[in-house]
Amino acid sequence: MVTFECDGSLTFRVYLPHAESVSLVASFTDWQHGGVPLEREAPEPGEPEGWWTVNVAPGDGDHAFSYLVDDQWWLPDYAAHGVRRNDEGSWTSLLFVPPPPRILKRMARRRQADCIRDESPEVVATTDRARPSAPTAA
Repeated sequence: MVTFECDGSLTFRVYLPHAESVSLVASFTDWQHGGVPLEREAPEPGEPEGWWTVNVAPGDGDHAFSYLVDDQWWLPDYAAHGVRRNDEGSWTSLLFVPPPPRILKRMARRRQADCIRDESPEVVATTDRARPSAPTAA
């Protein structure tokens, strides 16, 4: 299962209780055999053991991915945006990451500028602005 996070990253999570290792191999990892390793989650009380997870920021656009289990078996995620057969005839999961709206990009730039300003003691932010006077009754 893939979850979109508020910061623009994605959390990949899969339930494989008998796996020794799980990696995310994708178009955004250039299909490298090692991919991005998932970590086994510590179970919450009452939750079964066996969940694997990783958080990545692949960038916007179309992506394809699969899980590599125990460096032997390829497993698609059928809960993704779709599946298709790859050149080897195996199923691969599809994912579309939309570009962030322009307003979010502007807000991120402002936050970054504020962080830089806060770290520089010689820079002082001013917030005094002239406000228009209220209309007077005639």
